[in-house]
Amino acid sequence: MELDDAIVDVSGPVAVVIDDAELLADGLAADALERIIRGARDDGNLVIAAGTTEDLAVQRYRGWLATLRRDKHGLLLNPSSYVDGEIFDVRLPRSTRGGWPSGRALLVERGSTTPVQIPLWTPSDIQPGFSPGPGSTASLLRV
Repeated sequence: MELDDAIVDVSGPVAVVIDDAELLADGLAADALERIIRGARDDGNLVIAAGTTEDLAVQRYRGWLATLRRDKHGLLLNPSSYVDGEIFDVRLPRSTRGGWPSGRALLVERGSTTPVQIPLWTPSDIQPGFSPGPGSTASLLRV
């Protein structure tokens, strides 16, 4: 079954979470991810892609990662340099350095940054049937 076919078969909103996104920048999944991202807002879906800023910067101007970053919404986890903001076209202070506490991040929303703390959960913290409601961090990251 194709990725975009699997999403169409699911009723209700879908969250597509991609770790090491740079590994899927090209290849068989790239076209499907491009279609999913282009329709995500209209379909009420969510796409989250993770990767290192160095790896994502290489894909800055082409492919599905460029389409995803165009909305300029995301999280910079423990940015290690002011250059890390370039992924979302934001200027970070030149004094930006790594070494932040676990879960500390900058929420980027269309050129503005807000420091946030991401909760650290273990599988035992999640109750059966858990579903984040409106206004959760994830809903802020919609494409």
